[in-house]
Amino acid sequence: MRILIVDDDQPKRSRVSQLVGQGLKDYAVQIKEAATYEEALRTLQESYYDLVILDLLLPAADGTPSQDSSRALIRQVTNGTGLLPPMHIIGLTAYEAVADQERVYFDQHLLSLEFYSPVHTKWADKITSKIIYLMQSQHASMRFQAESYGIDVFVLAARHQNEYLPIRKKLFKDSKVETHPMWKGDITRGEIELHDGRVLSAALCCVNEMGMAPTAVVASQAINVFRPKLLGMIGMCCGFNTKACVSPRRIMDVIVAREVTCWEEGKYVDRSKDQRDFQNRGKTRVVNELIRDNVEMIIEQSERTITPALTRLSKKAFFKKVQDHFNAAVEEEVVRDLPDVKYAPIV
Repeated sequence: MRILIVDDDQPKRSRVSQLVGQGLKDYAVQIKEAATYEEALRTLQESYYDLVILDLLLPAADGTPSQDSSRALIRQVTNGTGLLPPMHIIGLTAYEAVADQERVYFDQHLLSLEFYSPVHTKWADKITSKIIYLMQSQHASMRFQAESYGIDVFVLAARHQNEYLPIRKKLFKDSKVETHPMWKGDITRGEIELHDGRVLSAALCCVNEMGMAPTAVVASQAINVFRPKLLGMIGMCCGFNTKACVSPRRIMDVIVAREVTCWEEGKYVDRSKDQRDFQNRGKTRVVNELIRDNVEMIIEQSERTITPALTRLSKKAFFKKVQDHFNAAVEEEVVRDLPDVKYAPIV
């Protein structure tokens, strides 16, 4: 936990830092100090702090201590002016009259207010207890985030016009277009209603770029931020379709990537003073060695592990609808009666 102590009284500030630090010696904390409103504001602009311990009488621009300065700092961090608001603010003053004047304001804003004493340390014990509680709450939240799902489905699309917009129109029952600070593309949050009446919470993101690199980055961010049960992507898949091929690719087939090679990878090299060339580097990624044997066993025994699920899939009405649509369009078997499983390289 990162703690910022704001107080113009150097001996008091040092004592607060020392006692709070001692009370939290068994925890991972970082404590930073600021002496003025301007220094505190600059510090909060430069970095994020979980907790601010704030003197109620901060010097104003003319050097006069005033509650107005402490209130101004609170407004800066709570009204969305570009600063990341801390989890909590604890007001600390050695003047009972000031504490009485500010208590209503702090109560209205759900903030804590403690009375500082240079004689006893009860105030430090209370502050330490609150910080420990906040840390425990923060850890519980992080554990919940790691162990639970945020939404049911997250779908990635590369192109706005011919992927993102059609998918949004087709899938979403109710939706809301949003922006997100982690990427520039549009995001639609909403619900997908299934044929059996179930409703799934979902998000659709437009990457605005094609290729493995941007897709991998956005997919990783989406997993961390939205925590979906299922991650779906739109893509094109081609394969061998000749008479010499025993099992040509078909729509609805299941593809398990044994190796993946991206021909977009590489680097720029200087050819001359004013010219640069892109040197391709087809680097191959393979299945993790820790799970390779299990993956190969599942594929080898697909009639027991995967085919039953595909058999149930092939009997569903929507599968028959897809099959009839594509087979009629090209007058050949584009969709099999039972999807096949391919374990092969992807380029």
